[in-house]
Amino acid sequence: MGFEPIAIVGRGCVLPDALDPDTFWDNISAGRCSLSPVPDGRWRLPHRWAMGTVEDHLDRTWTDVGGYVQGFEQAFDPTGFLVGPGEILALDPLFHWVLHGTRQALREAGQDGPLPRAGLVLGNLSYPTSAGSAFAEHVLLSTGDPTLLAAARQARPDARNRFSSGLPAHFAARALGLGAGAFALDAACASSLYAIKLACDRLHDGTADLMVAGAVNRVDNLFLHVGFCALSAVSRSSRSRPFHREADGLLHGEGAGFVALMRLSDALAVGRPVLGVIRGVGLSNDGRGRGLLSPAEEGQERAMRLAYAQAGVAPETVSLLECHATGTPVGDAAEVRSTARVFAGSTDLPIGSVKSNIGHLLAPAGASGLLKVLGAMRAGIRPATLAAEDSLAELTGTPLRVLGESEQWQGLRRAAVSAFGFGGANAHLIVDAWDANGGAAIPEPTTVKAPNVEVAIVAIGARVGDGTGAEDFRRAVLDGRRCAPATRVEVALPGWCFPPLAMEHTSPQQLQVLEAAREAVREVDLPRERTMVLVGMGVDPQIAYSAARWRAPQWLEGAGIPADSELAERVRNALAPPMVSERVVGSLPNLVANRINTQLDLAGPGFTVSAEETSGLVALDLAARALRTGEACAALVGAVDLARDPVHEAALAELGSQAVTGDAAVVMVLKRLSDARRDGDTVLAVLDDSAVAEPELIIGDDAGFDPAELFGRAHAAQGLLSVAVATTALCHRARPVAVAPARAEPGLNTAEVVVTPMEAPPVRIRLRAGDAVPWASGPTPRLHVYSGRDRQEVLAALNEEAESADGPARLVLVTEGDIAAHRDAARRWLTDGSIRPSGVFYRDTPVTGELGFVYTNGSAAYPGMGRELSLALPTLVAGRSTVRPGAGPESEVLDQIWGAAELAAMHTELTRELLGLRPDAAIGYSSGESAALVALGAWRDADQLYRDTWASGLFTTELTGALHTVRRAWDRLGVPGDRWSSYLVTAPLERVRAELADEAAVHLMAINAPEVCVIGGEAQACAAVVARLGAAAAIPIDYDLAAHAPELAEVRDQWWRLHLRPTTEVPGVRFYSGASTRSYTVTAERAADAVTAQGLGTIDFAGTIERAWADGVRVFVEHGPRGLCTGWIKRVLGDREHVAVALDASEGNGLRQLSLAVAELVVAGVPVRTGALFDQLRAARPAAAEDMPTIELRAHREVALPSLEQPAEIMPRAPQLAPA
Repeated sequence: MGFEPIAIVGRGCVLPDALDPDTFWDNISAGRCSLSPVPDGRWRLPHRWAMGTVEDHLDRTWTDVGGYVQGFEQAFDPTGFLVGPGEILALDPLFHWVLHGTRQALREAGQDGPLPRAGLVLGNLSYPTSAGSAFAEHVLLSTGDPTLLAAARQARPDARNRFSSGLPAHFAARALGLGAGAFALDAACASSLYAIKLACDRLHDGTADLMVAGAVNRVDNLFLHVGFCALSAVSRSSRSRPFHREADGLLHGEGAGFVALMRLSDALAVGRPVLGVIRGVGLSNDGRGRGLLSPAEEGQERAMRLAYAQAGVAPETVSLLECHATGTPVGDAAEVRSTARVFAGSTDLPIGSVKSNIGHLLAPAGASGLLKVLGAMRAGIRPATLAAEDSLAELTGTPLRVLGESEQWQGLRRAAVSAFGFGGANAHLIVDAWDANGGAAIPEPTTVKAPNVEVAIVAIGARVGDGTGAEDFRRAVLDGRRCAPATRVEVALPGWCFPPLAMEHTSPQQLQVLEAAREAVREVDLPRERTMVLVGMGVDPQIAYSAARWRAPQWLEGAGIPADSELAERVRNALAPPMVSERVVGSLPNLVANRINTQLDLAGPGFTVSAEETSGLVALDLAARALRTGEACAALVGAVDLARDPVHEAALAELGSQAVTGDAAVVMVLKRLSDARRDGDTVLAVLDDSAVAEPELIIGDDAGFDPAELFGRAHAAQGLLSVAVATTALCHRARPVAVAPARAEPGLNTAEVVVTPMEAPPVRIRLRAGDAVPWASGPTPRLHVYSGRDRQEVLAALNEEAESADGPARLVLVTEGDIAAHRDAARRWLTDGSIRPSGVFYRDTPVTGELGFVYTNGSAAYPGMGRELSLALPTLVAGRSTVRPGAGPESEVLDQIWGAAELAAMHTELTRELLGLRPDAAIGYSSGESAALVALGAWRDADQLYRDTWASGLFTTELTGALHTVRRAWDRLGVPGDRWSSYLVTAPLERVRAELADEAAVHLMAINAPEVCVIGGEAQACAAVVARLGAAAAIPIDYDLAAHAPELAEVRDQWWRLHLRPTTEVPGVRFYSGASTRSYTVTAERAADAVTAQGLGTIDFAGTIERAWADGVRVFVEHGPRGLCTGWIKRVLGDREHVAVALDASEGNGLRQLSLAVAELVVAGVPVRTGALFDQLRAARPAAAEDMPTIELRAHREVALPSLEQPAEIMPRAPQLAPA
């Protein structure tokens, strides 16, 4: 493991009492404490409503002291950006702090103006900002009594303030011209060091030349004070005293800190100032640990050791350690113990914590510590920590020494910075001072670039819309079912590792994505310390409902309602429940990811990612990078957003979006492809970043298929939801269609996801198909065979439930549910002679004779034909071509012909390879003759045949559509007309011939069976013939093709040449000509002769069947759509011994019809291998939902504010006075 040194070339900050890094260092070196009471107006709530006591603080805080940024508005210059000042100033100060700090870092690095190879990684707590809360409050109040809104006296802020997670990063990148992209993350108090690590990764990968990294905290400060008091984490004495023996909690601070980074070699080459050199950054998570908020020493220690392994340096070479220490007794003591073990080889290690000066900044905590260290390096001074006079007892006997006084920093200036966040997020960074004269203090390690390792998606868990699992999601995609919004969150209790009482206080987003994660890992093995957890998300607007609850008393008073009245309490409860400790934990935004770490005991890095609609896509990219470089062995990548929220929808509407919102939580498991194969995982899809060819399927915004059409737009989850849709399409080889069943597409192999987020360019993810995964929409048929020497033995076997196919007499049951009922029905039929039950077949003796494969024509085609079969048996059709050079109305007939032929080829693969059938004869009906030649391997250039057929024009404009050839023939005959019609006629053949005798443009096209034929010709003339025959005797055929008629004589030679194909002998199979009824051994010329004869002349299908029966064929298996030929065969042969079965049926009954056909063949004694088929059908059956205890919770909080009208006060009746 190596880490190419990264140079810090710029700094920027917005911190308490310091709007630039040099002022910040001056404050630190002077021992200044920058803690103060909250500035006026910051909480937008009078102190009398915000302040409580240590003993009584529900929905209140017991202190207002913190590290606050003041005077920034006067110092901030909104000009000089690539966006106008007006656009900037409409946004919350959080946006301004990011712009100011990032620009400051870039300027110190000597960079200004658009930077196409620069990017930004921003640590950012996904809590509402002050303006975000105000926006939510305005929306909520707008739905209630207007008196309350008027009393609030606040205008609605810019709607963009609703999006304060990823948008600040996107906006800064646009304003500063950072072309290498930007995103935000939330790893709680470790966020800034996580951001620096991910920025270093971009530099190591060469995808950027300059990165700015850091973090900001400018959330609605009332959340922090009320929430952390509810957790009893805030100092009761209002003092921030890290490592102090009597420390009693933390004090919050706010601010932002940034560093500009370059590869050290690049920085030196262009003469940039090197302020420090990052040698390594170790990240970890506590996993199950001691809970969500209790630090685990093992996790902290692992992050530290990972950093030194990366850097290739020993911990004892560090000469200053900036600790995380926040002043909480438990946290500081745990950190001392873990740190002492890592630095046990040190003799004297000075330590400190900047939180004694500015409080705990949360997300920027690590950045402020790093800025402190960089200032110390430049000054050569190790600065003091305030209030360090009485240190923790745990420090005794360790090499750790709290700096109570500043001291000179002699020797090697190597420092480390720790940041340990709630939820178990741990980070440790090593930084060296740069010696411009002597170079690096010790030799630089060299990063070994990872090869182009392929990454696979091996599992998906989903809670999308009103679905309760991945199966519901898959069904929605493949059946085209539009999903309703989520109304409930269903949590499975078995294995749940958190207190059940806390569940009702936990954010529905946290619960939904956690349940999706639990589902995703159900069949997957994951290494504890080598599995990452990354979840895309944004600010949950429902968190702002609590702020509305806290601020409601002043609004009520303004409306003339006593704040302590019963009505006031109803208003507050309508907005949100009280902020008890469980609710605080349930709303901590980073726990969307870290709750998964804890539940599944995964100890790799865990954090949330925010890039608005592309949040999940960025998380996916980060995880793939970690897998390719070997930093992780597996990753859970998720995204969640319950976007059907009135605040979110109001913001979208004000920004001009009319999108229908949706709810989604999606989690994927990623592994290296080689590891997935080793572990026996199913590979659903493979990330294919190197793909250059055009994708066959595009999913996402303005694409071939937009998941929003089924699920609504799930904002932060939209990108990963699109990947889940694309993955589902690829693994099932099916093209999704809006609100219609997906089209089976056996050759579907590549896909691209395209999603455009707010204020940023589109993000694209390329995927390649992995394993073909079987799926059926419901229970799949099963086959049960009972046999014996006669009926009595078969009944005995049935009674004993002894299945076998050894005897000549056979009973077969096709079941999809309770077999007992089928057995009883079969028993009654065999013994009492009742009506044969559906799915039950019996024969006393087998049918002997040859086997013929029958192939139908394009007129039997129907939309969705073969879909069920393709989805249930994808390996059967894997790699089968779906070439379609033409599109539109002109190709309709050709597509019907080719679609029927493709299904016939699929059936042939099934009957020969799965069922083991070996045909003796091949019989085609019309274009079924060509289909037979292709399916049985005589013609092996199917793709080229389709192209040639399209190019010939015969099936696009000559014999269909414009009918050029046909109309020329009619012109020669003096027949007016421009449309061809054909009808299936049920009438004696002699009568039909008589009606056609005097018709020049109507012909007998096919003789299908006794009293069943097809006529066709000029539309009006055809209609006249049908009228004479009687309308009840004719059915129009929806197949706009002129064929089997003399009008085609002009194209006879062209037709013959088109069908003169490279031909391969098919041993043991004789092919029959529908025109002559005779069989032939296939050669190129004979095949072309036969196909031309039937194409231009009348088909005698009935005569062909008679000839085949006479030749010894007794078993007829129809391949292709529907089962029309099978009905005609039965009509032709009547009571003569034979078996005729069709493999397909429309209306979604394809799998059952296939099973019924196989059952008939088994009963007839045909040697059929049934095991492989029904094993695969069993694998396609959806897994039954596990019956387990669950708890259901509401997915969305609906706010219905009560009326403010006070009931009239009824005075007591006046006493009756005696008359005067």
